[in-house]
Amino acid sequence: MRVLVSHRALSLRDVLGFERVAFTRDWSGAPLRAAVGFTLAVDPDRLFFVAGCAQAPDYDIAVASGSFAAGLWQRDTAELFIGMEGSPAYRELNLSPGGAWWSCAFSGYRQPGGETAAPVAGLETLGEVSIAGWVAGLAAPRAAILTGGEIGRRTTLNVCMIIGGRDRQYLCWRPATGRPDFHLPACFAPVEPVAI
Repeated sequence: MRVLVSHRALSLRDVLGFERVAFTRDWSGAPLRAAVGFTLAVDPDRLFFVAGCAQAPDYDIAVASGSFAAGLWQRDTAELFIGMEGSPAYRELNLSPGGAWWSCAFSGYRQPGGETAAPVAGLETLGEVSIAGWVAGLAAPRAAILTGGEIGRRTTLNVCMIIGGRDRQYLCWRPATGRPDFHLPACFAPVEPVAI
């Protein structure tokens, strides 16, 4: 999975302007009803995750940007999964179109670990919504999100999204077969660093 690597400090606004990796099909292989994409980047201190969709979102407008909120996956959301090759443990980050977020560390398949759902200090989000679509992003301290604070050869990732409101489409960069299930570390992809 492509991760842009910068040796200088970036801002969330910088990363919003970077080209996104486009999804082309949903979990079942059906074409998408809207353009959807994401960007992953790191600078010396932070991990950036930006996602967008060219259709009006279904999200809870009462949950403010920057709010830590459970259950975001019940509506349109972007999800980042971070694992380590050879380990069943992983972290999940959820981001709503409006910029609300949630995170949890798992010790194994759907098993919350010692650090259960908890806010991450120093995390910044934004959400921009219109009737034509949405873009949301987060910037998190690498030390709080990544094992050893580094994206390395053994780091694995997957980006998944739920879009479409009641007429949901499930998207996963590396989907498995069967019913949509984003919590499958075997589907996480190795990092492909791209210097910028």
